[in-house]
Amino acid sequence: MRGLRLQLGLVLAASALWAALPHPSFAAWLGSYAVVWLVGQGVARAGWRWTLGRGPTLALGALLLAAPVGRAIEGWGPLLERERLDGVAHLTAARLRLERTPSVAPPLVSADRPQTFYLHADGDAVALRLGDGGPRLEATPLGHGLFRVAYDPRRDGLADPPDGALEATIEVDGEAHRRELLAVRPLPHPRALAPSPSRARAAAVSEETDELAVIDREGHLERVEVLDGPTDVAWLDEARVIVTHRYADAAIVEGDAVTPVDTGPLCVHVAARDGVAAASCHRALVVIEDGRVRRRALSFQPEHVAFGPADTLVVSSRQPPALHRLRLSDLEPDVAPLFLGRPAVTMAAEGGVAVVAVTDFRPDGPAHLGNHFVDDQLVDVDLAAWRPIAWHRTAARTARQRAPGDVDRGVSPLGVDLAPDGTRWVAFAGTDDVWGLRDGRAPTMIALEDTLPTPVSVAALSGDRIAVASAAFGAIAIHAASGRPIALARLAPDDATLMRDDEAALMRRVGERSFYESTRSGVSCQSCHLHGGSDGQRHNIGGGALVATLDARGALGTPPFLRDGGYPTLGSLDELARTLYRGYLRRQGGRRVGLDRWLASQPRPTPPAQLLGRDLARERRGLDAFVRARCGLCHAFPAFTNLGQHPAETIFPDFAASHAGYELDTPSLLGLGESAPYLVDGRAETLAAIFTDHDAARRHGYVEALDEAALADLLHLLEGL
Repeated sequence: MRGLRLQLGLVLAASALWAALPHPSFAAWLGSYAVVWLVGQGVARAGWRWTLGRGPTLALGALLLAAPVGRAIEGWGPLLERERLDGVAHLTAARLRLERTPSVAPPLVSADRPQTFYLHADGDAVALRLGDGGPRLEATPLGHGLFRVAYDPRRDGLADPPDGALEATIEVDGEAHRRELLAVRPLPHPRALAPSPSRARAAAVSEETDELAVIDREGHLERVEVLDGPTDVAWLDEARVIVTHRYADAAIVEGDAVTPVDTGPLCVHVAARDGVAAASCHRALVVIEDGRVRRRALSFQPEHVAFGPADTLVVSSRQPPALHRLRLSDLEPDVAPLFLGRPAVTMAAEGGVAVVAVTDFRPDGPAHLGNHFVDDQLVDVDLAAWRPIAWHRTAARTARQRAPGDVDRGVSPLGVDLAPDGTRWVAFAGTDDVWGLRDGRAPTMIALEDTLPTPVSVAALSGDRIAVASAAFGAIAIHAASGRPIALARLAPDDATLMRDDEAALMRRVGERSFYESTRSGVSCQSCHLHGGSDGQRHNIGGGALVATLDARGALGTPPFLRDGGYPTLGSLDELARTLYRGYLRRQGGRRVGLDRWLASQPRPTPPAQLLGRDLARERRGLDAFVRARCGLCHAFPAFTNLGQHPAETIFPDFAASHAGYELDTPSLLGLGESAPYLVDGRAETLAAIFTDHDAARRHGYVEALDEAALADLLHLLEGL
């Protein structure tokens, strides 16, 4: 008993000492215990004796216990984070969700887009029901216990889409199994603003809520319901706009009338001039003129599009990171691509000059190897001469910086507009500011953090005014060119309203702003993960390994995160900003939780196969090949990952030779077809190259079991996941 009391005293004394340390940890507690034990040994050798009665002993014990208990309560979360224990429950729950058959992936239901769900079940007839009394969706069997469900909210959606936990039912041969999913109902997100020909008005679309917003220079707002998933808008004339859609045809909108145009879905950007429109669609460029549609298949995925001089079109691409110039007459390229080094984040063209925003400009050399190297720039391109003529680094240090090296203006330019008077208006989402650049003079800087944070686009309007849109805050503001605020039009509720009515949506907004917000080093999450996706490039993360950027969308239910699986929760990625990049520019309560909630709410992009049509027989043959090649050992059904980590040398010894001890997190294969380049270091530009050119050790599955036809079927399956 005396020994037990002695040990209890040592524990209490060590805990009190631990509570006094500036950064308590479990290792620090062991060190505190060692110090107390050594002191106790010294006291014992000196022959000191100290005897207290029971009452004083209990009082002293309570006094010693108060400090560590208070410190633990105060800092329990950060302590678990430092010790990498905060994700244990999260990881365990994710594994149980996937391994508890029947299972479903992904675990997210979004109210704004068609989605594909995969179910793993031991049965013949399988269906998925979303919510009590919700739609019952029959599953298509693919073989080997894997089933697929195509869900379209417009066709199958709930009458009142929930926001939060959603009770789903997997029916297997008539037997019901309850599973919990996360349902998200996004708020309006107005993005790229397009000025009308007279610049009396500007228009933007909200993909999440299927609407077009038109605002005039006084701030009067009109909202028009359009088709499914509007992505961009351009003015054909002063009365008509053309809207592209991700899940439906493009449409011409005049007033409240919405007239579809037969472009097909999966169009992302559009430009118009003199009544002619050009849209970048899935692996194609589409021109709409006088009701006629011309389509040109491309070898790359086009993104931003603009009209150039002499009846040409200029199109950007991520893979390769380049600009392409095509003749409007036949949509054939008339010059070699102009390589940028990094893909265009946004682009505007006027008068034969294009202004392109990039996160680095290095067209003739290898990528910079600095940690997540980002050097935000605006590059001027002479479209006739087809060469860059000027570039301007925007990341700036101003008088409000907190310490040497802080970057607090000009980070993440997401919107550019070229005004008729020659001013280049730029919206910087990372630092909440808008710049007016003209004739080499010092820029006009308009700080928006108190009025409209996270600006993603800007448009110059007549009467010396500008319109600025913030997707995260669901609003469009009108300012004088001098910066004076004139009007604020809200499509989504403000923070105070969300605090009262929808705290979950407010936390997602906090997370979204954090995702776009610059750190003091001038890097934001958005810098590499464009709008939550990927820039398709390679970055030297933490100065350790040059790896390909992962798409940040659809990550819910697939912990741990990053290429090496070093972060157990989505919110723990906040640690990167606070350590490697010197923290954020502003204080924000709940940032870690908000970041976790927003990232968790981002669904993977809808697979093109769901919209363009599937070849079921070939998918089944591809799944047979998947199983024969033993892909499922790591990429297990239904999320196509086992959530495990593997030493690099066991799979890619050539990579491990220069990265000793590197562990590879098993990525989910869902959305794989649209996420090139492939493998951890991005050395495979195509899915086929993974197996034909970059598996010299023959350890990445058992591909030898597949003949050429079976491998082609496997690739078809992977591209459509």
